Amino acid sequence: MDRTFLPAAHVLRLGLAVLLALPGGPLAGAPRAGAMTEIVLPAQTLRFRPSRDDVTVRAAWLQVRCVMPPAGAAPAVETAYRKCQAFSINGREIEGDSTLLELTGARPNTADMDRLRIEFSGEGSLLCIALRAIFREVPHQNDVDAYAVVGDRASLASYCSGQQPASVPNRFPFEQNRAGSIADFVEILSRPIEVKLKPGPLPRQPPSLTP
Repeated sequence: MDRTFLPAAHVLRLGLAVLLALPGGPLAGAPRAGAMTEIVLPAQTLRFRPSRDDVTVRAAWLQVRCVMPPAGAAPAVETAYRKCQAFSINGREIEGDSTLLELTGARPNTADMDRLRIEFSGEGSLLCIALRAIFREVPHQNDVDAYAVVGDRASLASYCSGQQPASVPNRFPFEQNRAGSIADFVEILSRPIEVKLKPGPLPRQPPSLTP
């Protein structure tokens, strides 16, 4: 299947999903300059379990990001971080420092995933992944009020190859429900993913937004 990977400002729509795992075990440490690290996740079907019967997950958004600090110094400002020296998914180089994939399933509350191979390099590089649910009954622009825990809206499961310094920009989604290792992340995805929602009326489409 031919795929195009887009910057995070866009959503890649895939009939089948994708993810990652490290051959031989969890990812060990930050890559050295010039050393290529590979992560491959097996194909599987993600299963979501909303706490309300009147809400269903129609899709999942998977954000994959790789950033590294400037050479020779720890950055003190967000703008110092940049795209990893190399960053590709299934052999295709990612143009920016992140890409957003939309995963869909044949049934409600599921998202089907193909195998995905991620390769990256660069001294001090950080590879991070965040998984977000998209609902059928609640617009994604306004779904924060549907969650019992606000942080779950940013990510129901996440992983980073190392600790994110405070100077890393837009790090919030990759800190929520974070797995301790890539093996733990794969295990979380293999089980039904709980989606804890508030009781009461559901948020609706804001009048100022178009579908």
